[in-house]
Amino acid sequence: MFENDEEEMNFIKSQDEGIQEHIRNIEMNLEALKGNTTITISDGKNKTVVPAIVLADEIAQDAKAISDAILLQ
Repeated sequence: MFENDEEEMNFIKSQDEGIQEHIRNIEMNLEALKGNTTITISDGKNKTVVPAIVLADEIAQDAKAISDAILLQ
């Protein structure tokens, strides 16, 4: 699959960075969910109220992405 060790290490490093980003997203979303049934999301201009299930779905998607990345390694 890889031509040399450096190519493989670069791939693994890239995967690890992606995994860390998904972990940060999960932590942030779990914190936002604590005790809330709805979450207000602001992008600086607009505020949107979303049900907690939307963040739960994002957590599930991040977990799936982590799982997929680990399987690729």
